[in-house]
Amino acid sequence: LRREGYEEGLEYGITQGKALSILELLDELGEVSDELKGRILEQTQETILSKWHKLAAKADSIQEFEELIKE
Repeated sequence: LRREGYEEGLEYGITQGKALSILELLDELGEVSDELKGRILEQTQETILSKWHKLAAKADSIQEFEELIKE
């Protein structure tokens, strides 16, 4: 039970770290809406967050990023 809790906590920390990295990249492009922040922070799938991180690094605007993550 303790090991299970540790693994859940570790996974949560990793996904939150990825989400915060995405937001940091997007902050360089302008003001991120509360709606978009919420969507990013609520995402729990590491593979999706990794994809979004790459998209945020390549996006020229927040609007472009939002369009890319709709696909």
